[in-house]
Amino acid sequence: SEQVWEMQVEAADRASFSFQPFIAAAAYKNASQLEFALASYLLVAKSQGRVVFQPMPVYPNQSPDAGLNLAVLRREMTKWKSYFRVPLGLGMQQRHQIQANGGLVWRRRFSHGEVYVNSSATNTVTLDFGGKMKRLDGTFIRSIRLSPQTGAILRYPNG
Repeated sequence: SEQVWEMQVEAADRASFSFQPFIAAAAYKNASQLEFALASYLLVAKSQGRVVFQPMPVYPNQSPDAGLNLAVLRREMTKWKSYFRVPLGLGMQQRHQIQANGGLVWRRRFSHGEVYVNSSATNTVTLDFGGKMKRLDGTFIRSIRLSPQTGAILRYPNG
């Protein structure tokens, strides 16, 4: 639920500010779920913080804790390289909410891109950008539609 998501993000944010270790273990079945989890993590991750992202892929016939296996982790890092190695640069803002068409969305700006999260369990939102943004798959967009509980990690075209 949105309320649980907000409690988890707030706990990670507090840990990051106080330099306490926090492992953000995220289960996902597909690219959209992975991007939502990573975008949520990037809303609070600080360059000197101790909040880390632990991928926990959920695939058929695989143990639920397979993400703790180093071989699985390496496979996921290779498979989703463009997701795990996004050169966003330094965080330029703290996470904050902005108005989008359809409701509020979480946003954080970085020196080479932006991260958006629609934490709503019910509302679909649309964001229009003043120029082009680059998706993780390399496509350029001028707007994005975020379904409930989805996220987007976007780079500036020249970043």
